[in-house]
Order: sequence, then structure tokens, then C-alpha cells
Amino acid sequence: MTIERISSRPITSTLHKAFSLWVLFTLILSGCGKFPPAGQPGVMFRLDPEHSGVYTISAQASPVEWKFKTEAAVYSSPVISGDVLFAASFDGKLYAIDPITGKKVWQYDSQAGIYSSPVVYEGVVYFGNANGVIFAVDIESRQQKWQYQTQGPVHSSPAVANGNVYAGSGDGHLYALDAKTGEEKWIFKPGGPVFSSPTVDQGVVYFGSGDGYVYALDAKTGEEKWAYQAKDWIFSSPALSGNLLFFGSHDKNLYAIDVTSHELKWSFETGGIIESSPTISDGTVYFGSSDGYLYALDAATGNEKWRFSTQSEVYSSPAVLDGAVYFGSFNGRFYAVDAANGTELWNIRTDGRVYSSPALTNDMAYYGSEDGNFYAVSRRGPQSANLFPAPTPLPFQVTPEGSTALPPLQPAGYSWWNDQVFYEVFIRSFRDASGDGAGDIQGLIDKLDYLNDGDPATNQDLGITALLLLPVSEAASPHGYDAIDFEQVEQDFGSNADFQRLVSEAHRRGIKIVLELALNQTSNQHPWFVDSQTPGSEHDHWYVWSNGNPGYTGPQGELLWFPAGSRYYYAHFAEAMPDLNLRNPAVTGALYDVARFWLEDM
Repeated sequence: MTIERISSRPITSTLHKAFSLWVLFTLILSGCGKFPPAGQPGVMFRLDPEHSGVYTISAQASPVEWKFKTEAAVYSSPVISGDVLFAASFDGKLYAIDPITGKKVWQYDSQAGIYSSPVVYEGVVYFGNANGVIFAVDIESRQQKWQYQTQGPVHSSPAVANGNVYAGSGDGHLYALDAKTGEEKWIFKPGGPVFSSPTVDQGVVYFGSGDGYVYALDAKTGEEKWAYQAKDWIFSSPALSGNLLFFGSHDKNLYAIDVTSHELKWSFETGGIIESSPTISDGTVYFGSSDGYLYALDAATGNEKWRFSTQSEVYSSPAVLDGAVYFGSFNGRFYAVDAANGTELWNIRTDGRVYSSPALTNDMAYYGSEDGNFYAVSRRGPQSANLFPAPTPLPFQVTPEGSTALPPLQPAGYSWWNDQVFYEVFIRSFRDASGDGAGDIQGLIDKLDYLNDGDPATNQDLGITALLLLPVSEAASPHGYDAIDFEQVEQDFGSNADFQRLVSEAHRRGIKIVLELALNQTSNQHPWFVDSQTPGSEHDHWYVWSNGNPGYTGPQGELLWFPAGSRYYYAHFAEAMPDLNLRNPAVTGALYDVARFWLEDM
């Protein structure tokens, strides 16, 4: 049974507010306390069906720290059931890990990347993957119990209540399935994709959608009880406390809605989009924003109590235990702050952005990082020096004469690029070695000695230690920001072999190379986009499509939506440069492959 909205609600988006994503990739060759029992709180995303995120177990001290390496980035949040930590990775695998030793107990391969956080209910693990499949895996037999195919990626972490599994999909539906058999109970179709994880309480399912609405449905029938409209996409998962439902939106606001009157109690505007799911504890609501802050607001009034700056986006959903708030940031750090005043207690560095939300036990905090690891750390702060080694100090600098050793230009611990002398090169206009009127790779190789001859005893070169190359991939336009083939060097510049020779010659002279990859969009001639124009094709969801023209324009009045066949696609920069759908894990997975190609093969 499919239930569909009668009224037509357009999908709004903040894409028109976003700048292009320019990603720079460097090419350098030189015993724990007691755990929550299975079937009890602590076995699903945000702890329980209400997504409270508040832990009530008592603290003890016997930390054993470890990290567990997966084969891809980790966006999913771990959960603990019985004596097992369940964690999923974008390598497509669900891992069962011993939470004390960090050793793998078993794994299940879903064959596609996993954003969805696992849920454990009556001896079964439930989760979704990027291929749109919702899985039920039996813990005892370690075998698949059932699977259900949707038509879009399942980012949504399932909620299990009253014998039903509730999960959203990028195909624009919320599904209710029988937890034992996977049999479809009902399907509800809002006006946009569903990446928000549903919350279940007292026979009502709450969730957000890409159409900017949060919905309340009858958990048994899927019939809509009410809906509240925000101003943009809702990725944040709702959380309940008393009669108030809290959720964030891409319109930068956190909302508190009275579930009895269905009316707005208050809203609070931040400086960035909100995908972090709120946590409510002792009358305070905690959540993060892409403006880089973790916020603490009075749950009754929405008045700000404090904010804590990480200076980078906070998409991780906080968890609260024993007067401390735990969460991650895009700066790669995992934080513990005082819940009362926002004072930092400690932080831990990882080598990737931290999307994952933590699972907490008496002594430990467990979380994942985009560096591909799951971490177990003491809630008192990191105890193991080997688990989180300090950054390598910068080397001493040498004068052009090669005689005087100077102190580092930056304090020890800064990254390698802080003391480099960079030279930006647009190859097309640098030097033409072939005589065809366009600059090329050979022309740059010919001038490397002018930039740095590799001999510290000479002082005739410019002393360049790093080159920043603007895009070099095969592109439709001279500027190179509309790729046709990400893994092929622009033919006007030379060949892939020429680029490999450039890297070798540069490194021989002590010059590092940083390559700019324009991954926000492609040319409309790219094979992905050509295929995407056919609804239902392999690449259909790789770009941003709308069945009708949304009609809004950019901040300067520029057009953003362009017709192709019976649909419209989104292109922020130009009609011939369609934006990729970076919310589709298949797209981000392909872009990671592009990055790996340049880092490892070139």
C-alpha cells in the first residue's frame, strides 16, 4: 500500500546558495564496563526509537583503547548490543567487533557503501546501503534473514518499534516493513527524498524530507496525522522530549514543534545548515551546525545557553552522558565538552572528517571517521599515545645560501604546506613547447629548473617548493572546470604519461605537486550526464533532477534549472556544467576513485 501526498510540494534546496566544491589532492612521493544488553537502549542510531541520544549508564574507569581499520570512509554511527559493537563502513561491510579488544568477530558484505547506522532488535541487525537495499542480518547465524529493495540510496538509519522496521530512501518514500519477514506493511510518499532517520513514539512516526516538511504518520497505517513546513531540506533526524519535537533544517534553523497542537513553539537560526540531529538532556537541547558550532539551547524557550566553536562543520549528532557532550567535527577531531557551560574537556585528532555520532558505555566512546577507522577511546580523554600520535614537527628551514639554520616558519605540529613556496600554474597559458599555440606539460617541464633546480647551493632559481596546478583533466572548455573524462589528461596538454613524467621530474628537484580537481560538476558532454538524462538509467540519480521547473534563481538572478527532455537539471555555474548529486554515495564513491587514480596511478 502506497500513501501519497495529495498536495504537490516542490522540493526546495540550498544548492543555489552553495559554492563549487574544489578539492585539492596532494601528489607526494617522497577492559570496558558493562554494555547495554541486546534489545535494550543503545542498540540503534541515537540510542532508542525516540532518538534521545542521552545515556544514563553510570561511569566506571577501565579504559582499553583501540582503532579498527575498514576499507573505506566511515559515515555510519556504531551501536552496542550485548558484548558486540556493530559498525558499518562505506566499504559495504557491516562489522561485528569486540568492544574490549577491537578485534573483528565477523562481518557481512552488503556489496555497496553504507551510510545508514545499524539497528539491533531481537537478535537481528537492520541497516540500508547505497544500492537502496534494506537488510536484516541474523546475529546468531550471521546470515541474511531478508532484504528489501527500494529505488534509491538508503542513508536513513532504520527505527524498529512494535515489530516494524521504518526506514526512508532517496527514492522519496518512507517504508514500514515487518521486522521478522521484511514484508511491506505500508509506504508513504512525501514530496522529496527521505534521508532523515525516523523517530517513533506512542504509535507515531516522525521524519523529515527533502520537500522541507517534517511529517507525523500513524505507525500502524502510514496515514498522515500532520505535517510542518520548514524553509528547506530536512536531513536532521527529529528528537522528542515531552510534547516537543526538535529537528534541524538546511534553512539554518532548529525547530521546536508542539506535537499536540502541531504548531511552532520556537525556532533558532544558526549561521549554517543543520544536519546534526538534536539531543535533549536536563532541559537543554544540543546540536551542531555547518557554521562550526555546537549549540546548547534552553529546550523550553530556545534561548541560547552557550556555543562551542570547532572552526569547522559539525554534522555529527551529539551524545550526552555524566554531564559531558560528545561529538565530532569536520576538522577531524572528536570532542568532549562540559554540558553545563560548553568548556572543552578534551579532544582527539583523527585523519578524516568525523560525520559519525558516538555510542557511549560506562567508560568508553566509540565513533567512526572518514579516515576509515572506528575508534574506542576513554571518556576521560585519550590514554594511549600510540593510538593518536602527535603530528610530525616541521623541519628546520635553510637560507638560499645553504648556511644558516632558521627556526620553523610555523610552530611544530603544522602540516607540510605551511612553510612551502607555492607557484600556481595554468598549463594552457604557461609555456607552449609543441608550437600549437597552447601551453603544455612539456613546456612546464622545460622550465622546472627556473622554478627550482634542486641544488641548494645555487641561487639562480625562484626557490619554488610546491606547484599548484589548475585542472588538467580532459574538459569541454579551456578553463578545465567542466570535465569530460576525470582520468584523462587534457589532450592539448599532452598525455597521462607526460603528466607522470612531470611528477617524476618535479619530485627529483624537491618540488611537490598539488592538483586541483573540480568535483562539484561535469560537462554536459560527460558520459555520466549523457546517461543520466534517461530516467531510470544507471546514472539517473548522479545529477540533481526535478520533474518540473522549481523556478527559483541564484543570488544574482541567474538561472539555475535547465530543461533536458521532460525534466530539469540543476547547474549552478552554467547550463553546460550540470552539478553532480553529492548526496548520492555512488557519486561520492566514484569521485573517491578519481582521487585515488591521481594519487596512486599518476
